[in-house]
Amino acid sequence: MPTKADHYDPIAAALKEDIGQGDITTDFFVPATLHATGRIITRERAVVAGTGTVAEVFRQVDPSIDTQILHRDSDEVVAGDVIIEVRGVARSILKAERVALNFLQRLCGIATLTRQFVDAVKDHPAKILDTRKTTPGLRSLEKAAVVAGGGENHRFGLYDMVLVKDNHLATFNGLSGLADRIKQLRQERQSIRIEVEADDLEKVRLRRNSGNRRNPARQHDTGSNSGGRCAQNRQYQIRSKRRHHSQKRQPRCCHRGGLYFGG
Repeated sequence: MPTKADHYDPIAAALKEDIGQGDITTDFFVPATLHATGRIITRERAVVAGTGTVAEVFRQVDPSIDTQILHRDSDEVVAGDVIIEVRGVARSILKAERVALNFLQRLCGIATLTRQFVDAVKDHPAKILDTRKTTPGLRSLEKAAVVAGGGENHRFGLYDMVLVKDNHLATFNGLSGLADRIKQLRQERQSIRIEVEADDLEKVRLRRNSGNRRNPARQHDTGSNSGGRCAQNRQYQIRSKRRHHSQKRQPRCCHRGGLYFGG
């Protein structure tokens, strides 16, 4: 996965947002010397993702907290399973637990929904890919959750792959212009991956033929939000957004309440 040029720590940002100048309730009511054990327990069947993120949340709050990961990313769990156990100063555990759960619930939800799509196409020559439609600041974490669910990462950002969409196509005239621009790009950036998006199969055929293809098309990856087919072109790929009439857009899954923190 490409490394972002600027460093942004979503864990530190989340802790600052939640704790701020301090946890007034915990610091007032919980004895400073009290030690405790906490467990993150599942309430429903799920695919685990984000365990490393959770461990880092507790570490940033208090490095002395002992975090034991009992189920790793990609593991399937059922109601009652303990995913993570933590031991340490009670105040520290209480300050970290909500942020830890927020990350884990979100990432487990993504992994669980991804696994459902992966299982649905397991008997077909298709792959489930993710998109850039991620929560701002959480892209690397959410894309890792897709992988934990059995999916594959598509482009990470605008800088590591070319994806020509309708808005790009509207800026110049004709498919011949598209082929010429792709040829020029290939000369300037020989190693870059190029895909062209299409809304329906007719556009797939038109855009495929515009590349002066010499070889027959072959079926390629199916994106998680496309439900269509991709034709491999000698110069570029065509990615269709067409969904079957029986397919409905699935909501982004958070599984709020699917996990809880117990002592």
